[in-house]
Amino acid sequence: MSNLTDFERGQIVGAQLSGLSVVETAKLCNVSTETVIEVMTMYDKHGPLVSTKENSRQKSKMKGKAAVKGKVARRK
Repeated sequence: MSNLTDFERGQIVGAQLSGLSVVETAKLCNVSTETVIEVMTMYDKHGPLVSTKENSRQKSKMKGKAAVKGKVARRK
């Protein structure tokens, strides 16, 4: 299970939440039924986890008061 991407885990959770059986989900996602059960156990235990990459958002290039207010400074 540890070699699954976030996307693949999301596919498994999505398939399960949409009502597919463990066997159907395993076939659809090309994984074992044990993997489906492990992913769903983690999902049930910890809820939906956001990307494991630390702070994966792109940094803002805005500076000063405009960045604080979330507005773009305009030239006069």
